Amino acid sequence: MTPRIYQVDEGAGGISREALHEKAVAFVEERYPRSGNVPFLWIIDDGKALVWIETGWEDDAEKLVSYDAIALTLMISEARQYASIVEVWMASQRPAADGSFDHDEPLPSERPENERDDAVMISTFERNGAFSLTTFIAKQQSKLLGARLDHESSGLGQWSGRMFNLFSHGRKLAVALVSKERSA
Repeated sequence: MTPRIYQVDEGAGGISREALHEKAVAFVEERYPRSGNVPFLWIIDDGKALVWIETGWEDDAEKLVSYDAIALTLMISEARQYASIVEVWMASQRPAADGSFDHDEPLPSERPENERDDAVMISTFERNGAFSLTTFIAKQQSKLLGARLDHESSGLGQWSGRMFNLFSHGRKLAVALVSKERSA
């Protein structure tokens, strides 16, 4: 899917991370019970407007293109923060006796259905790395959202994944592109 502008809210930018996050949560709480799904959305706050961009999410190739496109958009724009809305599979991971985590465990998508949950995840990142994260366990067939679980942080902490802190990812992509151009 080619990324597309979902909507633009002129004059709505320059809000707090918490307010941006609650806009994204409200969208999910309104949309999911009606349809049983949500589009994969990015909401970018440039200080003047909120730009809602829908991107593909059907396979790993679309996901990677989406991450890179949004990361580069964040890099070249005056974005202060962004929120993302996505349906995911989640699985718990138990720490080893020393408190460390085995990073070789299977991804949730590789686990049997009884070892993972369907969920809707809303994450909101500021350029400085602070973020808000909300997850809802979701039941697509019944169009039900489970309990809301919220996390706040001034750093990434226990959370990891491709979609976390695309400001940083955009800087790395831009440096790689400039280096490639200079060597060509």
